[in-house]
Amino acid sequence: WAERKQAVVKAVKGCWQAYRRDAFGADEYLPLSRSGRFFGDKHRGVGFTIADTLDTLLITGLRAEYEEGRNWVARNLTFNVNATVSVFETTIRVLGGLLSAYALSGDAILLQRARELGDRLLPAFQTPSGLPYPQINLHSGTGQYYTWRGEAVSLAEVGTLQMEFRELSRRTGDKRYWQVAKKVDVLLARMPSLDGLLPTVFEPPKNHLAALGYTMGAEADSYYEYLLKQWLQTSKTTPALRQRYDKSIQGMRKHLVRVSARDRLTFVGNLEDDNTFSARMEHLTCFIAATLALGSMHDTANATRAQADANLAADITNTCVRMYTDMPSGLSPEIIRFRQPASSAEKDVYVRPQEAYNLLRPEAVESLFLMWRMTGHVKYREQGWHIFQRMRQHASTPDGLCFTSLKDVTTVPAPQRDLLESFVMAETFKYLFLLFEDDPNVLPLDRFVFTTEAHPLPIF
Repeated sequence: WAERKQAVVKAVKGCWQAYRRDAFGADEYLPLSRSGRFFGDKHRGVGFTIADTLDTLLITGLRAEYEEGRNWVARNLTFNVNATVSVFETTIRVLGGLLSAYALSGDAILLQRARELGDRLLPAFQTPSGLPYPQINLHSGTGQYYTWRGEAVSLAEVGTLQMEFRELSRRTGDKRYWQVAKKVDVLLARMPSLDGLLPTVFEPPKNHLAALGYTMGAEADSYYEYLLKQWLQTSKTTPALRQRYDKSIQGMRKHLVRVSARDRLTFVGNLEDDNTFSARMEHLTCFIAATLALGSMHDTANATRAQADANLAADITNTCVRMYTDMPSGLSPEIIRFRQPASSAEKDVYVRPQEAYNLLRPEAVESLFLMWRMTGHVKYREQGWHIFQRMRQHASTPDGLCFTSLKDVTTVPAPQRDLLESFVMAETFKYLFLLFEDDPNVLPLDRFVFTTEAHPLPIF
């Protein structure tokens, strides 16, 4: 496993080298065209890739690379940039990345930059409802909605800021950050739910539901994750959060969990806005297996529930591994669909061409890491190694240094597309490294809790 772990370190180091060579400071890296995208005007980045990667460099022991990133943050990173950014993405990638790198390094400049970013995100919360605008211009402080969605927000956008804002207030002693995030949580706790499930999209000014169904996938996923993780982050001193989490899992079991006809695969689908069930599972939804495992390990109140959650985590992890192994390339598509009504004559699963792409997302290896920590079963490590081997086979860039996304996992070789999302360095490689790490005292789960962007924050 030491060799396999070193293979992951080599991947992180290679991608950092390629990014530094081609696009240092850019928010997104385009490995095939060897260029980068900047979210601000005048070729100015707001730290998406660098801030997201700092703690991975520390954890994997790449000290020189960490110093390069840290020095860029110290010398070049300013948030007084004419850039309209997602409040959610900027919080989980940049703010979370700075806070976790600060927790691991104690380097004061990182906390200073986190505070500067927090100050520029605060105006997003100046809305009639207190639910933040989905986007903000960092320079002007002007918040805005997405034009295509009207005055609506998604559950994940407003319900996945609390860990980061709580930590920023704790570290700076400035209560303002936590106050705005807490107000959002109070509003969400009061919303009418379907057995603990909240609608994916709603309109805050009128607070009536935009009726866009219920899901554990995109636009909702990390809200449920943060109910559990905030409870852990606060050393379990916030029992109402755990209760809301447990209720939401009950609702998920009742409304969203199904078993496929032929292969008996447990999957989590969606309830559409007309209340019909959609038998599709997003790769993003694989996060719930990791969350269930984490919740089960910490569930001392109810042994029966803990065992049931552990079993469901194992079943969903198995489905997520099959999303990889059933594809010709050995890599998962963005979404799989289950045949409805199911016929035992045909394969359970099919993939739509426009959903066959792969961004090297972390949720499956995240679940393998948590299942390995929970059970000690080596099969989870082997499955993670197989996924990493397929990534190397299909997603390696022509010069072999870095990785890129794929257009279609149903063909071999899988055609490549020109983007390396920052979460590959922040999350996918980090979870693979930790999965292959033999020492459970590296980031122990009783002392750290990982944000939805895999940034470890201390339990306090």
